[in-house]
Formats: sequence, C-alpha cells, structure tokens
Amino acid sequence: MAENKNQHFVPRVHLSPFSVCAEGKAIHLFNLDRNQSFFDAPVKNQCSRDYFYGQDPRLETAIQTVEGHYGDCVSSLLKPRAVIKDLHATILRRFAYLQHVRTEAAARRSAEFAFAATSVKGADFEQPSFKEAVKSAVISAMHHYAKTMSVVDDLKVRVVRNLTSVPFLTSDDPAALANRWHQQHRHAQHRSFGISSAGALLFLPLSPTLLAVLLDGDVYQAEHVGG
Repeated sequence: MAENKNQHFVPRVHLSPFSVCAEGKAIHLFNLDRNQSFFDAPVKNQCSRDYFYGQDPRLETAIQTVEGHYGDCVSSLLKPRAVIKDLHATILRRFAYLQHVRTEAAARRSAEFAFAATSVKGADFEQPSFKEAVKSAVISAMHHYAKTMSVVDDLKVRVVRNLTSVPFLTSDDPAALANRWHQQHRHAQHRSFGISSAGALLFLPLSPTLLAVLLDGDVYQAEHVGG
C-alpha cells in the first residue's frame, strides 16, 4: 500500500517557488469557478486527493523520484548565471510530460471521453460512475506515461527568463500543450494534435521568473541567449 494517503497531482515541489516568500508553506490562490481569491492557503492541501494514484507503492515511489529530480533542477536553474545542461533538459521534458497527462483536469478530460464512448446506444457493457472513470483514467495515464515518456526526448528545451514586473503564474493544470504550426496550416486546422505531433509546443512555468518551453526543433527556432 502507498505510504502517503494525500497524493498531489501537482506536486508541492512545483508549487513551492510560487508560494509566499517561496517557502513552500502558504500560497495565494484564485478559484476560477468561484471567482474568488484565497490568501495564505496551505500548500500541502492544494492539488491533491486521497490516493489519487491508487495504492501501488511502486508507482508512488517512481513519481516521487521524478519530482525529486525536478525540484533539484529548478533550484539549479534559479541560481544566478545558471546554464541549461543536458540533464536539466531531460528532467524538464519528463516532468512537463508527466504534468500534461496526470492532473485532475487531464483525468476528467479522459473520463469524459470514456463516458462518451460508453454512452453509445445499444452498448452491452455497464457505464462506470464518473468518479470511477476519473480514477481509472489516472491509473491508465500513469501506465501510458511509463511506456511513452521517451516521446518528448526529441523536443528542444528553452527556458524563458521573465525580466518584467509581472510574474509567471501556475495552476492546477500547469503544463499547457499548443501547436502554432497546426493552427496556421489549413490542411491541419480541423484535425486534432498531440504531444508527438509536428509543431508541438509544451509550456510549463517553473517559477515566477522562469518558464520552460518544449518545442519541435524541426518547426520552430529559438536560440539560447545569455545561457
């Protein structure tokens, strides 16, 4: 059985740089559904559910390992005159992809798809509850990640440094997938795209001053400037 009942789909190590004084204890939030702000909310209670990944201790350990490497990576990049090394790039790719597939929002999207698939008239199988579908989607996503994590290895990694007075923000679904090439080409506009599609872009805020951008180097060009 997993040691931790309270499991985060956005880990505390990611939320910490965005917390009050970057101490990882309290964080200011804005709830879009309620249109309401919350100040000094405990970080430990954010973006988590009881046994979100189930109770497999091996899965829990594997996720914690990825998160630990990510925390060390971000700490290193936050240092003055930091340079992105190959190891940093690998860690950022794997973590950004993990965040893309594992959040509650991602699980709900998968569950909604499953509901649509099992709602076919005349189907002879029982439709699961939405809660069961979400839980199943999370476990499936983790197994899918384990099998396909190398799909992002060919993406270039760039880190944008925010020199403005407006900080980067994070959320409960922080890894944003986009595809500018897909939107600009009329032959592709009415087709779906994914992380392995040509022109893929994956954005992940690392801190109020850093943003990781994973991009298809065959489509986009973004050279390093100042490290």
